[in-house]
Amino acid sequence: MHSKPPHSSNLENSLDVVHDDVFDASSDYQYVGWVPCVTGQICYGFAESNLGLDDTKFSAVFKEFKNIRSCNKHQIALISIVNWKDRSQGDGLWQVFLVARTDKDSNLVGSVFIYPKEKREKIQDKIALFHQLRSHDGDDINGINENFSALKNELELFSDKEFYQINFQMNESGIARFSVIKGGDNQEKQLDDYVLCRQSFYYLKFSLHKHKHHPDNVDSLTTIHPLTEPNVGRSLVFDLKQSLIDIKRSQDVSSNNREFNFSGITSYMRSLIQACLKENLMTKSDYEDELKFVSNTERSYQSLIDKKAQEHTSGFNSRSEGRQFLILLFAVLAPWAITFSLKGEQLQNSFLSKLLHSIYTDDFKTIVFIVIIILLYLFRSVVTYRFSSYSNLTAFLYRRVKSIVHEPRKASIIAIMTLLAGFSIIIAALYKVFMA
Repeated sequence: MHSKPPHSSNLENSLDVVHDDVFDASSDYQYVGWVPCVTGQICYGFAESNLGLDDTKFSAVFKEFKNIRSCNKHQIALISIVNWKDRSQGDGLWQVFLVARTDKDSNLVGSVFIYPKEKREKIQDKIALFHQLRSHDGDDINGINENFSALKNELELFSDKEFYQINFQMNESGIARFSVIKGGDNQEKQLDDYVLCRQSFYYLKFSLHKHKHHPDNVDSLTTIHPLTEPNVGRSLVFDLKQSLIDIKRSQDVSSNNREFNFSGITSYMRSLIQACLKENLMTKSDYEDELKFVSNTERSYQSLIDKKAQEHTSGFNSRSEGRQFLILLFAVLAPWAITFSLKGEQLQNSFLSKLLHSIYTDDFKTIVFIVIIILLYLFRSVVTYRFSSYSNLTAFLYRRVKSIVHEPRKASIIAIMTLLAGFSIIIAALYKVFMA
């Protein structure tokens, strides 16, 4: 059993008493994390059991004064079965409770209780108490308070070596601290304190935060750090810096929402830096430095966005020019073929006139001709999009050949010969088709 300061093990007192040092880096809590919140004020009324298996997630969220817009007077109880593969034994399924209420300073104070799902028959009375609380009408304040206290007390009094209690305290800006209160022992404990606090943090985070600026596979956007870690505020900010790299690598360069995700993460960084300064997790000097780094990062990425926008505009203009060229080509060649059939011998003896006439008077040749024009247009579009220009395409081919032969002069000769051979084959094939 873990031993903690008296006020940490008495959740009832901590819910009603404001501690001035509650967010100081003291021994009361072991780990700290940040629930992403851009506005600097989390709305507890939107808490919901989002982490867990389907059909096991239930929420009971009550506010004492419904018509007053504030974070005060909230009572929250969540329950679900979560698949956490952190045990050497068992199936990794855990029955999880989260029970919390706000204190006078709008801090959310509570506990996460974790128990193996295979043993849940031992806590069926607690599960029944939760569903009884969930069934209350929001206006029955006295009934809610009584049922909530009964659920909390029953959970705190239950004892089993695999029944874990993790206390937490989170302020409005999302800074949350965690400490393991009970569960396990030094010999038989299945989960260590870090894992327990980390999973409790994720459970709390996903009950109040939904993905907005990052893909679902970047779940560790923020995580916990030991409060004893030097410069813990900067460590929290580093998690977001690392997430920027994760997003860059997990998404295609041409993804339409990369800029949105990036801007969202940098907004998170600004809010977190502000919260760390407010809660004394970061010095004023570190705060100013981190803000400068965010600004520099935003400017760097904005330059990439501007370059991409310029390339997109250039590609769009190039495609427009290509379409205009096709229209002009057909507008010139079609009348030429018509004129051929109306003019005299001199025009009919012209090579180009005979070629155009043979194309337009034969269905197969006409289709081949149109397909070639379309393919040329598509090829030009691909070159513009991928390489910006034909010179860049030529340079790319040269580099590829050079990487094989490792001699610049030989690479140039091979590249030129390959292009000439390719053009010769294409011209010969077209000649056979159109002059047959």
